[in-house]
Amino acid sequence: MSNLDHSSPVSSAGLQTEIVNLVPCISRLWKAYGRLLRHNLPALAELVAPELYLVEWLYTAFAKAMPLDAACRVWDVFLRDGDTFLFNAALGILHLYQDELKDMDFISAAQFLTKLPEDLDPEALFKSISSITMTLDGMSFEELASCCELESTLDDDVTVRL
Repeated sequence: MSNLDHSSPVSSAGLQTEIVNLVPCISRLWKAYGRLLRHNLPALAELVAPELYLVEWLYTAFAKAMPLDAACRVWDVFLRDGDTFLFNAALGILHLYQDELKDMDFISAAQFLTKLPEDLDPEALFKSISSITMTLDGMSFEELASCCELESTLDDDVTVRL
């Protein structure tokens, strides 16, 4: 007996179409984030791949990685300012901990970014977030994302680095 219910939304063509339509959008956001990472933190961009942290941070809005008091502050601004703030916060976290991350090996950095220190100071975090430039060549993050071309070949911005 099959547990697959063909009338469920998961098996519907509508949901499949929605998911397929999201892929280009997510790819553009990923590329825009990569460009801003290289612009704001060029040395760190070479050391720490977004694949280590960004998906989990965005999907959970930092709930798993960050102490609750700091996460609540991030959520407040996210609800006020929208999705772009999550990308801004991600860059701010890297900025805040860039010196520590530069001294870590790959595994240590991955573990560190998965669970940020419990003593994360929300004031220091928000100061770091505010130091991040979310524009490049006069374009906002949203404009960068909308004009990022999707290429048929994989490049460093979207390839999972192993």
